[in-house]
Amino acid sequence: SDVYKRQSLEPISNSIKKLVILKLYRPDRFTHGSKELVDLVLGPKLLKIPELDLVKVVEKESNCNSPLLLCSAPGHDASFKVDNLAKTMNKKYQSVALGSAEGFEMAEKSILSASKTGTWVLLKNIHLAPQWLVELEKKLHRIPATENFRLFLTMEIHPKVPRTLLRMSQIFVFEPPAGIKASLQRTYSTVVNSTRGDRNPVERSRLHFLMSWFHAIVQERLRYTPIGWSKHYEFNESDQRSTMDTVDEWIDDISKDVPNINPGKIPWDAFRTLISQSLYGGKIDNEFDNKILLSLANQFFRIESFNVDFPLFGVAASDTSTKVLTLPDMRKTSNYMEWIDHLPPIESPLWSGLPGNVEKILKEKETLALIASLKGLQGTDESEMVGEGKEKGAEGKATWLAELQLKCEKLLEILPGNIESMKRTTLSITNPLFRFLEREITVAGHLLEAVRYDLGKLKQMCEGVIKSTNVLREIAKSLHADIIPKKWNVYSIGNISATEWIMDFKQRLDQFQRLSQQSDYGRSGIWLGGLLYPEAFLTATRQAVAQDLKWSLEELDLYVYIGVTAPENSQCFILHNVSIEGAQWS
Repeated sequence: SDVYKRQSLEPISNSIKKLVILKLYRPDRFTHGSKELVDLVLGPKLLKIPELDLVKVVEKESNCNSPLLLCSAPGHDASFKVDNLAKTMNKKYQSVALGSAEGFEMAEKSILSASKTGTWVLLKNIHLAPQWLVELEKKLHRIPATENFRLFLTMEIHPKVPRTLLRMSQIFVFEPPAGIKASLQRTYSTVVNSTRGDRNPVERSRLHFLMSWFHAIVQERLRYTPIGWSKHYEFNESDQRSTMDTVDEWIDDISKDVPNINPGKIPWDAFRTLISQSLYGGKIDNEFDNKILLSLANQFFRIESFNVDFPLFGVAASDTSTKVLTLPDMRKTSNYMEWIDHLPPIESPLWSGLPGNVEKILKEKETLALIASLKGLQGTDESEMVGEGKEKGAEGKATWLAELQLKCEKLLEILPGNIESMKRTTLSITNPLFRFLEREITVAGHLLEAVRYDLGKLKQMCEGVIKSTNVLREIAKSLHADIIPKKWNVYSIGNISATEWIMDFKQRLDQFQRLSQQSDYGRSGIWLGGLLYPEAFLTATRQAVAQDLKWSLEELDLYVYIGVTAPENSQCFILHNVSIEGAQWS
């Protein structure tokens, strides 16, 4: 029996050992390797989810009293699923977009009417009206509906949607497939069709493809945040539709329904301005991201895009292995759709104007997120207080409480007792660098005090000296799963464990203590990533230089030199431990 158990568990044991090795040496392959372990433990069918059959759901698995809730990621509208379903089943339905007082009134009338006649109602974007949804849930309980009545709801995943509505609904989650090819296929199935794209002039279809490719790149770069974009922006299909509607209107005014127009007469400047400043650009609040968007608009929306073999992306001259895609020279929408279907299934980040190694960085981030989620699944039994519970330590307390107590003691040993404040003088208060460091040390001191206080209270709770509170319980759950408690997470940091966060925080405190004793306040060397708010340091350096030179901030330019080890003058600042991600230094 023992031999049989060992033989049956050996493949699982080997798979776990492989994951440990992958985590250490190839974290970008960890997610792929974890699928093997899932197949061995839970069976290969678990991850093979069959295609959702909405016709079967409506006919056999739903009823008139339970709404069908279609959730989607931001930027993806799942309402087309209802459109296709209604056509397939030859059903009439009324669609209402929420977000205004008129929409609420129309929605209530539509639901009341459809519940009597047995038709369908589709309410779009219900996440825009979370308070009204409470009233909707109550009305659905009161309305006597006929058997054929169905209520469809679409929403982006949102935390404020009432839980009672979620419980009474059948929930389906739709995520748009990632990649430029999938985005193009989605565009040519929902936004661009032959009726729209094949109208005169023939140049229209080429412009539609350029806008589709541009939109695909803009959305694909969101996957690589913060390398593709510095933060996540809500680019969605409405931006694309608005751009195409405006462009079609301009082309109609220029062409006067003639079969061809001169590409030189197309208002390229207006196209670029519309995209970079109004539609897509109107959602961007970062100067660097604005430059990226403008460079993409300049790349695709120019007269050269009508040249034969116009490249859709660029590669380095030394890269001879990457095949450059060129803009297809076609006139019909159906031809473009056929070209899209024949794109290779494996896409390169170069298509989106990103370095080739960025995919590896993305996979490593996914690995960290996966491990963090697994840690979060390690629950704590709230009923297991001191002296209770099934698994007990030597002192008669729950095992996880004993482990948490030991962890709190070790973390308290790592952290210093306090951090000395900077001493103000009449001269130092006029220095922007001093004022910056004083704010950093003050915030760090308050955070250190809060962390030590929480760890001390947790230790007392584990010892049975004090009772548990909601705040302590949440911190205990986080530390048991080795996740940074939300209360402590007051500055930006990577996806690391709580123990790693404490070690990192200790290094930041050591730097602050050292900088507070330096007369140059960090000019001779500073760990930029070890500051709580590094962007404020850059602002302080500009203010300090402008103050020394008696110049305005607008007259200053920032230059970065690699390899400088000591400041050459009062305008120079030395940075340590800076690395480059998603780029190469040559």
